[in-house]
Amino acid sequence: MLGVDAELLAATGAVTAEVAAAMAEGALSLYDADLVVATTGVAGPGPDERGVPEGTVHLALARRGGEALTRELRLSGGRAQIRSLTVDAALSLLGEALAD
Repeated sequence: MLGVDAELLAATGAVTAEVAAAMAEGALSLYDADLVVATTGVAGPGPDERGVPEGTVHLALARRGGEALTRELRLSGGRAQIRSLTVDAALSLLGEALAD
């Protein structure tokens, strides 16, 4: 739906900064928005099928007319905690962008 290149996904898996950026940029092309935040990660339990550790999360913020900014997080806690911390981090990133 977001237009992430299938070859990129096949080569790297879904949990990378590049995929997060592609997701955010794809959302910009789909929606009438000026800022977009995308997340991809492993909430657990355990690592993903490629061995990416639980708690690894990539955030991307894309701004219309600019390059996507990415951040990598290493979170701990159970699945629900990791998901909650991911949402908090995404909203914080969006807040920082809005304050600029």
